[in-house]
Amino acid sequence: MSKKALMVVSFGTSFGVAMPAIINIEETCKREFPDYDFYRAFTSGMIIRKLKRTRDIVIDNPDDVMKKLVEQGYDEVLCQPTHIINGVEYEKMIRMLEAYRDKIPVIRVGKPLLTEEEDYRKACEIMIGEVEAPLPKDEAYVLMGHGTEHYSNSAYSQFENMMRYLGYENTYVGTVEGFPGLDYVIDRMKKRNIKKVTLIPLMIVAGDHARNDLAGEDADSWDSILKAEGFETKVLLKGMGELDAVANMYVEHLKNAKQLPGAAKKGKIYGVGIGPGDAELMTLKACRLLEKADVVAVPVKEAEEESVALNIARGAVAIPEEKVLRVLFKMDKDKAKREACREAAAEELMKYLDAGKNIVMPVLGDVSIYSTYSYVHKRLAEAGYEVEMVAGIPSFCAGASKASISLVEGKEGFGVIPSLKGLDQVEKALDTFDNLVIMKAGSHVKDVYEILKARGMEDNAIIVSNVGLEGEYVGPLMPDKTYGYFTTMIIKSER
Repeated sequence: MSKKALMVVSFGTSFGVAMPAIINIEETCKREFPDYDFYRAFTSGMIIRKLKRTRDIVIDNPDDVMKKLVEQGYDEVLCQPTHIINGVEYEKMIRMLEAYRDKIPVIRVGKPLLTEEEDYRKACEIMIGEVEAPLPKDEAYVLMGHGTEHYSNSAYSQFENMMRYLGYENTYVGTVEGFPGLDYVIDRMKKRNIKKVTLIPLMIVAGDHARNDLAGEDADSWDSILKAEGFETKVLLKGMGELDAVANMYVEHLKNAKQLPGAAKKGKIYGVGIGPGDAELMTLKACRLLEKADVVAVPVKEAEEESVALNIARGAVAIPEEKVLRVLFKMDKDKAKREACREAAAEELMKYLDAGKNIVMPVLGDVSIYSTYSYVHKRLAEAGYEVEMVAGIPSFCAGASKASISLVEGKEGFGVIPSLKGLDQVEKALDTFDNLVIMKAGSHVKDVYEILKARGMEDNAIIVSNVGLEGEYVGPLMPDKTYGYFTTMIIKSER
């Protein structure tokens, strides 16, 4: 239904030897989202211009990419920044994306590397996993971050504190352009009699800062300054983006990407019963909602499957294909797999609701009776989305009318069960209710017939199958006849 783009946004680098760090993150994200067309963007205008000037390499900024996506008709953008902190470059990217909120319905953005407390823990453990730890008392790791005047600079201090919390006391974090600087780090190390230092870039790429400010031969590099101060030094010149575990952290952030902050009001979802199969039995409200819907989400068991509910609805309402979203609900025997599929379905719908789109999900019969919609209704309601269920005519009501019988009279009661629950439940229900409805009974007709025969009730059952659809059958229970999935059995205590 939709054209989907994956945009990975980096600050950028003009150092060819540093580029593999960015590429590793990009490729890792691409593998996880193979159905999305990939786009690269840099936020540093200086690097974009330098690459064009010196190597004739053209890299777009996020605004350039978004313009192209609008022109090409994309309606979903999944964006992951490779920034470490929620700082100036991240906010610059967000401002560029915000200009397109009314042009592309779904714009979801993943968070930078260090956002939640757990991010710091994971990143610290990854970095320590790359070096020898613990260290002797007179040795230390010094990590160089970029630094900024932005308030997010506090992330560097939190990173160091997390290292210490995890037991790596001999770890110091300094920055090139913020606090703390190298002088503060040196002062602290001297107080603790540190003699040997391993320098590590706390940066996605080992580019200009890492190769010059950290490890360069000039007198003002960190390596040179530390040597001049009497420290023995070693440099590990590797960008964080080169580490697969770091790339996987970005993938996790991408999986949890949220609709762009400040987006328009969220949409509403309607679960709509469209009756048993005859389009003339659809309610006026169902027709009106389907006609006005931004998205018509139809449940399917396989990706390319035709939707019976959609075909019925189209008998009453013109529903163009561009409004249709096929939502996968696999009927797997494994409960965990079924639940995972339903979670994925809810998340797919959330993307459109977040973009302010109103969704209608048409389902056969009544939406409150064994409806596929129920699997996402509760999930979406708990997530804070506006939801509504719209009644339709149940198949057993339509079937009873077709058979010219009443379901209940006077003080009679009746029960509704799925035969899939087991034949013992059929026995209990027959003992409990005056009249009984068994839904989706097609594959169990013969077994139920034997139960009824043992009770002398085999003539009390009526089969209604494919009501309003091709192959409709309304008549007595015939145990040797083959019935389809849309089969309901109505059992009366007396005929």
